[in-house]
Formats: sequence, structure tokens, C-alpha cells
Amino acid sequence: MREKVTTLNSKKKRSPSSRAWLLRQLNDPYVEEAHQEGYRSRAAFKLREDVDTALEKKRKDIFVV
Repeated sequence: MREKVTTLNSKKKRSPSSRAWLLRQLNDPYVEEAHQEGYRSRAAFKLREDVDTALEKKRKDIFVV
């Protein structure tokens, strides 16, 4: 499967660092997925992963007698 690559074709002047950041954002699959799921940032995926890990650890600590 080929990845979608987005380029900038705006005539607006940007600093090299701003241009690099914007290109990373536009081509990041996690940013796109976060947008589709209604999250404000891709950090939501990391938080969700941490919560899932904590729940798994908690489940392992519960013993049924």
C-alpha cells in the first residue's frame, strides 16, 4: 500500500522550520486518524494506550478465589 504524500504549493513565505513542521503534520497518519476520530491532537492515542496498559495491569492483579 502506498502512502499518501502531501506537498505545500502555497506561495506564502514560511521559515524552513515552519515548513518542515507543516509537512510532517500533513503527512502524519496519526494526525489524520486523530482528526477522523474527533481528537484534537495525536497525543490522544498515547493517552489511550497508557490507559489500556494500566487497565491490563490492574486486571492481572485481580485474583478470583
